[in-house]
Amino acid sequence: MEFRVLGGVDVLVDGVPVDLGQRRMERCLLGLLALNLNAALSIDRMIDLLWGEDAPGSARAALHTHVSRLRTGLAAVDAERRGFRLATRAGGYVLEGDPARVDAHRFRDLCRRGQEATEPAERRALLGPALALWKGRPLGALSTPRIRGAYGRGLEELHLSVTELRIEADLALGGHEAVLPELAALTRTHPLRERLVELHLLALYRAGRRTEALAVYDRASRLLVDATGLDPRAELDDLHQAIVRRDPALDPARAPLPRTVPALLPPDVAGFVGRREELEFLDGLLPGPGQAGPPSVVISAAGAVGKTALAVRWAHRVRDRFPDGQLFLDLAGAPAETGTGTGTGTGGPLTPGAALGLLLAALGVAAESVPEGVEEATDVYRSLVGDRRVLLVLDNATHADQVRPLLPSNPGSLTVITSRDRLSSLIALNGAARLLLSPLPGAV
Repeated sequence: MEFRVLGGVDVLVDGVPVDLGQRRMERCLLGLLALNLNAALSIDRMIDLLWGEDAPGSARAALHTHVSRLRTGLAAVDAERRGFRLATRAGGYVLEGDPARVDAHRFRDLCRRGQEATEPAERRALLGPALALWKGRPLGALSTPRIRGAYGRGLEELHLSVTELRIEADLALGGHEAVLPELAALTRTHPLRERLVELHLLALYRAGRRTEALAVYDRASRLLVDATGLDPRAELDDLHQAIVRRDPALDPARAPLPRTVPALLPPDVAGFVGRREELEFLDGLLPGPGQAGPPSVVISAAGAVGKTALAVRWAHRVRDRFPDGQLFLDLAGAPAETGTGTGTGTGGPLTPGAALGLLLAALGVAAESVPEGVEEATDVYRSLVGDRRVLLVLDNATHADQVRPLLPSNPGSLTVITSRDRLSSLIALNGAARLLLSPLPGAV
């Protein structure tokens, strides 16, 4: 069960929205309780947040009715078994549950981690998923002026400040061209936010658009004086002067910060023979220029037929098509097949969380920066590989749910999965191709 309160109020069970009633006040109340998760709100405080000075004399009775209806709706979806409980406590109410299942709290946690990160790549990997959670101001159109003042403005300011931090990381990593459209839109929306103006100037200058950068400064400084009566702050003036004199310190680093490029394929299988048609089938999955192929392929067969050997042989054949890395992970769903040397010795199938930890480590994320929740770790992982062309080999998968969080979401990457199971839901729901492998002629 999951609550979404950024941009509106929604409840999802297994990813499917649940209708808990369409009454505006009850949905607003549910959003308020989710924003204040695990902390009790008194009845007087809730009345003030929901109605403000316009609270009717019947507000207390109305609140009890709304809470009763919410309890009925939550009971209908067995919310308590799913980890959430609407409880009465100390003259008020509290929604109890896991903060990782409320988007606003996941947003805060990823923002905190990103703010604490010291390396630009790590900061971007954490703040990208955080910002992807943002769908608009808390509770959206359901919010009241009091709720927005108590909760909304702080989250909106956090969103804007971490947006600036993520753009700073992009600039440190040489992404000045990519952030220009975003910065142009942000400075139009927030023309008096001087840090955004500074980032816009720097991005324009590094993109070779010095004249535009100077023009942006002139417009921004005039607007600041007209709107506030104050001159631009010293940092903005200093940046302007550095652009005027073409200060070399503003140039992007000559040696961009390196990204971890994993090359984790096991050695090619000695004595590999046959499988010409299967290799040609796999070759056909590679997209041509401007095309998108299937995001993954499932190689299915019984044990000891050669699934892993085929996957490893083909991965070595096409590794040059994936310059941003080749990842290999044994999910330990079955004993490793003879000749591959890929067994993990874990004694059981890897959980998605453990598998994500290994993949993030291979991509250079420090262990202490790996989120504990599977959903958050998946967000960080997909953000890291989002602009890369990566080949991922997942060996010995047990079931689709073990694999699904590990699939990159970008069209430039490809995942090869081997399994004794057909993993039909990956084909049906995730667009995977399938290769059914038969024993080689003459094999025992």
